[in-house]
Amino acid sequence: MRALLLASVFAFLACGPASNGSDGGTPAAPDGSAPAYRDGGTPDAASEGGTGTPCHDGDTEPCSGTHAGTCDPGTRACANGTWGPCDGRLQPQPGLCDWPNCADGGFNDGCQCFTNPFPGAPMSDYLRECHTQDAGTLGHGPCTSGYQICEPTETGSAWSDCLGEVVPQADDCSDLDLDCGANPAASCACTSGQTRPCGGAAGGSCQPGTQTCANGAWGRSCSGAVQPVKGDCAAPSCLSTAGHPVPNPGCECVSGSTRPCYTGPAGTEGQGTCQAGTMTCNDSGQWGPCVGETHPYPTCDMPSCTGTPLSACQ
Repeated sequence: MRALLLASVFAFLACGPASNGSDGGTPAAPDGSAPAYRDGGTPDAASEGGTGTPCHDGDTEPCSGTHAGTCDPGTRACANGTWGPCDGRLQPQPGLCDWPNCADGGFNDGCQCFTNPFPGAPMSDYLRECHTQDAGTLGHGPCTSGYQICEPTETGSAWSDCLGEVVPQADDCSDLDLDCGANPAASCACTSGQTRPCGGAAGGSCQPGTQTCANGAWGRSCSGAVQPVKGDCAAPSCLSTAGHPVPNPGCECVSGSTRPCYTGPAGTEGQGTCQAGTMTCNDSGQWGPCVGETHPYPTCDMPSCTGTPLSACQ
């Protein structure tokens, strides 16, 4: 990704702003090797024409200035008794940031960098990598360094803000590791988007659901679950099977259901006229009284439904 960013920026710089030289362009040097800028000089007898002592037509003299590096003060000629401009003059030019200083090949005064690449210029002089955050975040999650380009200013040039950089963000407990930490999602109970089965009960028509992790915590809902409903006594639980209704939690029975009952002494049901009754489940999910049963009377002055006297009455 970093190589792609730098390549695209290099292409942009190749079409960058024009020179900020005094003539508005980049005049070619006499030998074609470098632009031959005129620095304007200091208007005195030793550097520029039109001032200073009179001269004889045809006279020439060198202009003042430095000869360091590729710099050349230039030469002026006398015409009509006046010194002309310094021809071939090449001197350091403050604020000129699209070509190196002729004295030492570095930046002219006021320039932090080169505003345009030129043959032989190192990339780091007009395009450089940058990272404004802790260097330890690089290589973790999506964090990457950015780049700076050289931009012209009123007095020369300066580096731009750090462009294209991806910095740490608040971790959403996803597997993207947005905070670019060495231990992604270390404080998260789960990874955002992760799922797990929930519900628990199985059998009959019951089925588990799905719980989803959001912001590093398991959600409270159990999506898609079919489970027994606590306190619903009007309908059987999903655990019920054909012919075997099962009440929901909190209910003793399913409202409206019935079952046989007999409260007489053991062994007397079905003897003589002794018979079982019926219990009905009420709306609260509780069994009602045993209705319609016949069992031996507990006194000796009543005949027993078994057809024989109670043993206590013999």
